[in-house]
Amino acid sequence: MYVSDWTHDKIYQVSLIDDDVRALDVSTVTDPTGVLYDPVSQRVIWGDTNNQFIQSAHINGTGYAVLVDVGMYF
Repeated sequence: MYVSDWTHDKIYQVSLIDDDVRALDVSTVTDPTGVLYDPVSQRVIWGDTNNQFIQSAHINGTGYAVLVDVGMYF
């Protein structure tokens, strides 16, 4: 399961089986919200309320991409 943490600007992968918690290694995460995981592409997708982007990265933190600049519509 993936969860967002606005306080520390992190996205965490949390195990439902044991106590394992890992932060997604992406330095561009700020104010994450609305996290989801796409098992087909093995990418995490999240919204960012600071810069108003919808972003994604592989679960190992590589392949970062801005999917949509939502701010350009406001």
